[in-house]
Amino acid sequence: MNPRRLAWRFVSSALFARDPLERKPLDTLLRSSRLSWPHVVELAGDHYVTPSIWLKLADAHVDGAIPAEASRYLHAVYQLNRSRNAALLAQIDEAIGALNGAGIAPLLLKGAAYLKLGIHGDPGARVAADLDVLVPVNAVETARRALEDIGYGANPNCPWRTRHHLVPLVRQGDAGPIELHVAAVAEAAQHVLPTAEAWLHSVEHASGKFRVLSPSHMVLHRFAHDQIIDRYHALRTIALRSLLDLVALDAYYGPAIDWGGLQDVAERAGCSSILKGYLYVAQRTAGVSPPREMNFGLREVAHFLACESAIRWEPVRMGFGVLDAMSDFWIRKHHGGAQTFSSMSGHRVRILADILRSKVSRATRSSSPRNVA
Repeated sequence: MNPRRLAWRFVSSALFARDPLERKPLDTLLRSSRLSWPHVVELAGDHYVTPSIWLKLADAHVDGAIPAEASRYLHAVYQLNRSRNAALLAQIDEAIGALNGAGIAPLLLKGAAYLKLGIHGDPGARVAADLDVLVPVNAVETARRALEDIGYGANPNCPWRTRHHLVPLVRQGDAGPIELHVAAVAEAAQHVLPTAEAWLHSVEHASGKFRVLSPSHMVLHRFAHDQIIDRYHALRTIALRSLLDLVALDAYYGPAIDWGGLQDVAERAGCSSILKGYLYVAQRTAGVSPPREMNFGLREVAHFLACESAIRWEPVRMGFGVLDAMSDFWIRKHHGGAQTFSSMSGHRVRILADILRSKVSRATRSSSPRNVA
């Protein structure tokens, strides 16, 4: 078994094993001389699950079997993330207070909601890049001014805004930026989770100071963001942090998640096969159990096998990336609106030529002698 695949088996076993029987493969891998800890550390970092790996190994009481250098590194990353999340939580509380003062009760999305509600349990478990806060579209400028009044300003390193959120707002010394959203998700997935629906079914926190998505919309938002916006379905990518979120949401909300209703929403939005593929991968990788009536078939099995092949072999992963780069989605996004068959074909030829040129260029540079000062 190649080192990438072995590292993947170890990381996924560590993250999702829930009882001693499920931990047997983990114990076997820990004793294996073939397990490459540099590959494990790299994989965990790529998927932003390093703190969770440390927690799971410590909870399983196998942290003593980890090489000392790897153990110190994993524990240090966990401690740093725990401190950073405490700072992010303080930012959320201050931002909510400022927005409330302006007459706005924001709706917290993704990491901001997970942190505030304690979805993941341990405050150091999940890595969050930023804080996503949804406000009514007619109040977005009021919200921006309220945050500016407590020291936030537009991020000069990310000076553009999108159709669904403003330029990220930053403040010197803070742990992360705040993104003020006017839509629940980016344009590519607004047919899956319309913003009006998100607000309509959102839940007011007991404090009355902020709102969060409904339990079912929490799952739908995670699905839409990862599988449609970030293109993980098309890229045949199993995103471990996304699966950790799904497992945590399932444990936190339990029967309050309407899986059948989610399937109905996906069917109406034309993405039922993507949802089923996502949940089949979640079942096989993380042990998530969708309802029995959600029947999986050969398409979902084939999707999972394709995802696994992309883990094993880097050329396969790159191949899926090339195919996605030439998809109708990306051509229409980058070259505008509806396209004829001939114009689509022309774009695909140019994209493929650019890819081939970039590969030749990289190969030429790597074979050239390097001038070391």
